[in-house]
Amino acid sequence: DRPVGSPVKKGGAGGSVPIISEIPDLSFYDALPTVWDDTKVLAGYPGELAVIARKSGSSWFLGAITGTKEHTLSVALDFLDSGAKYKATIYSHDESLDTYTKVDIQEMEVSNQSVLEQDILKQNGLAVIFSKI
Repeated sequence: DRPVGSPVKKGGAGGSVPIISEIPDLSFYDALPTVWDDTKVLAGYPGELAVIARKSGSSWFLGAITGTKEHTLSVALDFLDSGAKYKATIYSHDESLDTYTKVDIQEMEVSNQSVLEQDILKQNGLAVIFSKI
């Protein structure tokens, strides 16, 4: 697929014609940096679960992925700056949604005293952006 406005059937993307529509689900990728200031492995076990947080500037990005079993994620957000408030934007899978991607987007206010709790289906994951308020 190609971004909106790109030339069709010219270079890259294997001559692909379909266009990637700008949908809210892609806002995670719009915000995702390519350079990191810090990385923390928060939880994990090979084949079961991996939870990693990365910082760029004043924002943190968390990714979690499961293996063959579903998990109830419970992660202390103590890596966030002390005394600061953050908007957490959570991108997760929701099969009940009537959308192409089935991505649910939720927002909540958190701090380094908060605990993120989220059910993750097997062979699935979630992504979170923590932006300082």
